[in-house]
Amino acid sequence: MAERTYTMRWLTLDDIKDQLRIEQDDTSQDKLLTRYGATAENFTLGYLQRTEDELKAMNDRDQTQVPEDIVSACLLLVDAYYQHRGPISQQNMYLIDYGYDALVMKFRKGTYSSDPNDNDV
Repeated sequence: MAERTYTMRWLTLDDIKDQLRIEQDDTSQDKLLTRYGATAENFTLGYLQRTEDELKAMNDRDQTQVPEDIVSACLLLVDAYYQHRGPISQQNMYLIDYGYDALVMKFRKGTYSSDPNDNDV
């Protein structure tokens, strides 16, 4: 069976390791962390109903990067995936949901978007 590979678009292993308080020179979990990072990014793109290019265009500081709030939200998801490798309780999910939504909702296409050109979903 072919080995799976995962690619992150805007998260870095350094950022993820900082979030999780893992030493930078510890490479023992790099594949798992990269998988979680790629999953968080893919979830975020789907949740926001945006492309990466659309998100970059919404960054007032540097339109070659996604906004920092998006990076922070993805790091929250990675942290949740890492800390809760099994089922997540409903109570824990609400805590993740509120923090995540607070960071990303203004970028979501549709009803909650801050972009006046977006149509309601």
